[in-house]
Amino acid sequence: MNHDQEISMDQLSSPVFIVGGAYCGKSELAIQALDKCVRTAVIGTADTKESAFQERINQLRELRPVNWEHFEEIDKLPELVIELAKTYNQILLDSVNQWIAHLIVDGSNRYSVKQLESHIRFEIRNLSKTISDLTDTRVVLVSSEVGAGLCPPQPLPRLFRQMTSAANQQIASTVNTVLSITAGIPVILRG
Repeated sequence: MNHDQEISMDQLSSPVFIVGGAYCGKSELAIQALDKCVRTAVIGTADTKESAFQERINQLRELRPVNWEHFEEIDKLPELVIELAKTYNQILLDSVNQWIAHLIVDGSNRYSVKQLESHIRFEIRNLSKTISDLTDTRVVLVSSEVGAGLCPPQPLPRLFRQMTSAANQQIASTVNTVLSITAGIPVILRG
């Protein structure tokens, strides 16, 4: 696709997976991939207790249509997606990488790093299967690309990097459309 071609975002085949660097326009692009008039569930996965995240969450909510409903309960994400798909025509999951961060923070007190990795891999497979099984609900997922920098020296940040990259690969392998966004410019990788 060259820069003169326009992407008709709401026509892309679902599920749609948008991946890119931090603050590069992923969440804004995800809004364009959904019909603004259709009943939509937005699953936010950021820690709402952190003030920096709360500010970004508020900014994104202001960009989204007022009729879209927001959910912050992410402890059983695949189950939540299944439940929401029963009553919503569209689901926006923003973001996979924040969900991975939540799993690491939540599990780090209960599991060793090796056990935590196994647990997260299981959750990633479960979410990926759940998304690929949905046929009547339009799904858009957002995730950050985190593998391009230096390898973190501490075990948990390194695990976050590894598991986010693993989740991105797993989801990308099962969805119909994958977009990469850099500097606000989307490129279709699949679809």
